[in-house]
Amino acid sequence: DAWAEKAKEYMITAYAAPQDVGSERIVDGKPLKEWVRGPNVHEDYTCENHGFVHPDYLTAYDLQVTNTFVYRLAGEPLPEAPLFNIAECRKVLSFLTRPSGWFFYPQWCDWTNYGFDVTIEAQILDPFVPDPVGARCLRSSLDFLKYTDKCHGAGPSTNLFHGVNYACTPLFMLNEAYIVFYLFGPGAKPASDEEARTKLRGTMISEAGKFAVSRSKDGMASFSWFDGGERFMASVTPLAIDAPTVPKLRSLVGYVSSKDDHIKVVSRKVEQLPGGGFSAGFSIKRGPGFGVSERLMMMALADGRVVYAEWFDSEPAGNTEEVRTGLIFLEDDPYWLRGKKPIVYCPGGVFRLKPEKVSNGDDDARPKPEQVLLGGDDARWINYNNRLGIVLRGSRQVLLEGSQLALNYRGPSGGQLPEFWVAVFYPNATKAMTAKFDQVVSINKLGNGSYEVFLGDVAITLDPAEKAVVTRQSHRRGTE
Repeated sequence: DAWAEKAKEYMITAYAAPQDVGSERIVDGKPLKEWVRGPNVHEDYTCENHGFVHPDYLTAYDLQVTNTFVYRLAGEPLPEAPLFNIAECRKVLSFLTRPSGWFFYPQWCDWTNYGFDVTIEAQILDPFVPDPVGARCLRSSLDFLKYTDKCHGAGPSTNLFHGVNYACTPLFMLNEAYIVFYLFGPGAKPASDEEARTKLRGTMISEAGKFAVSRSKDGMASFSWFDGGERFMASVTPLAIDAPTVPKLRSLVGYVSSKDDHIKVVSRKVEQLPGGGFSAGFSIKRGPGFGVSERLMMMALADGRVVYAEWFDSEPAGNTEEVRTGLIFLEDDPYWLRGKKPIVYCPGGVFRLKPEKVSNGDDDARPKPEQVLLGGDDARWINYNNRLGIVLRGSRQVLLEGSQLALNYRGPSGGQLPEFWVAVFYPNATKAMTAKFDQVVSINKLGNGSYEVFLGDVAITLDPAEKAVVTRQSHRRGTE
């Protein structure tokens, strides 16, 4: 009995949240305050590992859930402890699961952006808490398994899961999931893809984890202010099985110096918008000696459109540093794009990306990526793979270099930075749709240093010190 009691204590503590400490709620016969000495997850059921909020390690609750095997096989009644708080953690992970079968990582992932083993782990709870949307998330992961298996061709496979086969964890997780479903039932019937996209829409602002995420039917957008290093970042990605962009360190925020670009946050205002989505505004110091003053803002609308803007209130010393902001990392490997070839469209031309390959030499050398510079009318709008549309205003030059797309680029000694520039993102927009959106987007400078951005049907007032204001418009236009 003493061993059984200690096992329950460990299991309950494993995913205890701050609100459980001191709680009178009864779990397995005792108040939580008698089980829990301290929390292991944040109050919103996110957890940190490797120094940041890491969805992969939240899925480690599979180790907790598999304790149910012992009770079932021993013929013992199942206590509450093995499933304590797991349903709440699972909701977070379902919200972050993309139709491609992978997680969306607001603060990047130091393993891989394409780990479908962890998304399988995330849904191991389904036989106990059947959820059609969670079951659809699991089906998305299994669909990717079918895809990767087909890539092998005839004959035995030398690598069951190309690109995601670390320590054979996908096979291990499949075995775990099989045993859970075998012992405890089939779980829920998966919702349709359309139904799951609708039900997973929402906004999550994690003050403890220092990030915000908005999810629409077509895309996800995030802003992270976790620290002043490379996890000060933002991202926009379409929701599709061939999603062409992934969050990486310093996404969108980019760099104003190749030597020292640590960021110090002077002020921050992050709030949820009425009806969903978020507004995130920052005033920062960055670059060598924190010598560059910048304001930046992201506004994610509930319908999937995202506005990202930057104000440069001072220049890098001497204006000799290369600047890459509005930085987007494009997936250029056709394998992850489900066979599609990576293509960038814009008024200045069509550019077919060549996937960067690593040589087999000891120096692990990479060929120098191709570089394309675009400016003026050639870069009013950009579309990647008929999946992500971008309309630009105020940026003087765009750089396409390999799989990097810098929406605001200035070469070394390349002159002054723009006082203000803005990008409007349209997830899952085709090139034709993007060209049409370009016809309705305009900006208007206000007297107090803020700007209005017109998207055709709405006008958005942008001021990083304030919450973004969205108003309905009909035919009003500004000056570009």
